[in-house]
Amino acid sequence: QDPEMLSRFTERVHPGKVLFRLEVNDDSDDGPIKLPLESDIPNKTKGSYIQDLSTLNDNSPGFETECPCNYNNASDNKCEIEFKFKGGSTINGKQFNITTPDYPHTAEALILIQYNKSYEFVINNNGNDFNVTHAYHQHINPFQVQTHIGKNGFIALNTTWWDTLGNNPKNESDYIRMRFWTRDYQGLIITHCHLLQHEDRGMMGFYEIVNTSEITCVNQPQTTTEKPDDNMNTLYASTEEPGHASRTCVDLCVYWMIILLSLME
Repeated sequence: QDPEMLSRFTERVHPGKVLFRLEVNDDSDDGPIKLPLESDIPNKTKGSYIQDLSTLNDNSPGFETECPCNYNNASDNKCEIEFKFKGGSTINGKQFNITTPDYPHTAEALILIQYNKSYEFVINNNGNDFNVTHAYHQHINPFQVQTHIGKNGFIALNTTWWDTLGNNPKNESDYIRMRFWTRDYQGLIITHCHLLQHEDRGMMGFYEIVNTSEITCVNQPQTTTEKPDDNMNTLYASTEEPGHASRTCVDLCVYWMIILLSLME
């Protein structure tokens, strides 16, 4: 880890407090837990887990290099993950903020991609201009790098498989270009910086694999046209149901003025 970066974080000590307790037990109410046998695991499609992706090109069926459903950015078709300190610790400019069980997962996905395809992603482990290192990690699917990472492949050799890979890119030529299959699982794929001091501050997110022939980009806000302001309704809000005439303060004032004038005659 970068000593310069670590020096920016203060140590947090909680004396006399139990932060968490982990208990590991190999027994259950039904007796000792039995490990699954090979016959208990369903067979996967041949080559579906780790199958060389380096030979794929633009003419290969099911191979995708564009991701039109990027969070909050309808003009961006890049399949890119960028770690950056921007208003906090972020991925693609978004800070992790799941706080409730009914969180709108699909609508908050960084990227939506399709099931049963192969994708090429570009990982930028340093979206900032200053010297910082991040370690990209994704759950479920391992990925195959498509170039040497580091000088002469010192960090990772071309075509090797990983689920966590860090570097400190100086320019786009140092970005991690990797490929993976989406045919073993559909749903949310958690991704985050594997440096816990970054992850815990929000540098975590997810993309989603959806099993549809066409993707609706629900993670991109719909464009709405603002209606002209109605000064009366702005100043005097109505609590009546839609479709009913509202009775504002102005309405009542006019009503009582008419009654007073009629009494004065």
